[in-house]
Amino acid sequence: MRRRMAREPLEKVERAVRDAVRDVAALWYLFQVVNITIATERRLLWAHMELLAHTVFGWLRDEFGAPERAAERVRSCVREVVVWHAVVETISRERFQGYDVLLSEPRQELDDLRRFAEDLLVRFNDQLDFFVWRKKERRKRGPKLPPPIDWETVHAEMQDEIATRVSTVVDVGRAEACDMMGETRRAQAFRERHL
Repeated sequence: MRRRMAREPLEKVERAVRDAVRDVAALWYLFQVVNITIATERRLLWAHMELLAHTVFGWLRDEFGAPERAAERVRSCVREVVVWHAVVETISRERFQGYDVLLSEPRQELDDLRRFAEDLLVRFNDQLDFFVWRKKERRKRGPKLPPPIDWETVHAEMQDEIATRVSTVVDVGRAEACDMMGETRRAQAFRERHL
């Protein structure tokens, strides 16, 4: 950088070098924040999956018992996993040139959570198809059944939350980098965006 800006005034060169150092530090802290967050949220995300399994299998057992409520519970259980998966994908794509920001263990954990959620969504949707078929066979009226739920649908519903979470995590990394550089006011400004 210094060689490239050899003909520029020294103050401008020093400012550019400082900005570059801050940017690299922000990426480092962003890498740490994402990996630590996935590692700490792991238990909560698996608890959501346990609740999802309980909801799906409970609904299968109870058949038509409140289908809309069951569908909403299924959606709410899947949302956090969808959001964190999308946050990691977005940060990897936008901040790390498409390279995966996660270390191998958190990546494996997040992928396992997604597979588990998708399997349960398939099971829920299969049972929904069966209820529709059975309702037609019996020619009986019953409660209106919810539409099938899939990963992409929940992802589309959560776009605003995903964007907010990405912004928050990126600003945490920026704030940490500014703190490291001794720029406490700038760090505070990044933090205050999300209060």
